[in-house]
Amino acid sequence: MVQKYVIGIDGGGTKTIGRIEKLSTGESHTLQAGASSLSNDFANAQIVLKELIEKLLLKFQASALNVHVLIGVAGGGVANQANQLKDELPLLLPH
Repeated sequence: MVQKYVIGIDGGGTKTIGRIEKLSTGESHTLQAGASSLSNDFANAQIVLKELIEKLLLKFQASALNVHVLIGVAGGGVANQANQLKDELPLLLPH
């Protein structure tokens, strides 16, 4: 399936910024959400990231099947936390 969108997320201990871009036009939309540090509060970070991604997809009525997602969050360098997040998001984000 051809990827039509890219989502980039930058998350930390105080806020999370997410942006979706439509590749064919360059049109984009940015949203801000709460903290998403995996090492401070993994459960909350997971909720914040899922809700932010869902809102970004909704902005363009995009299917997760047509999106590549890149996530950089505080605590993501800790292998077990990064792997746990990957395990939690596969149904939402196949790419």
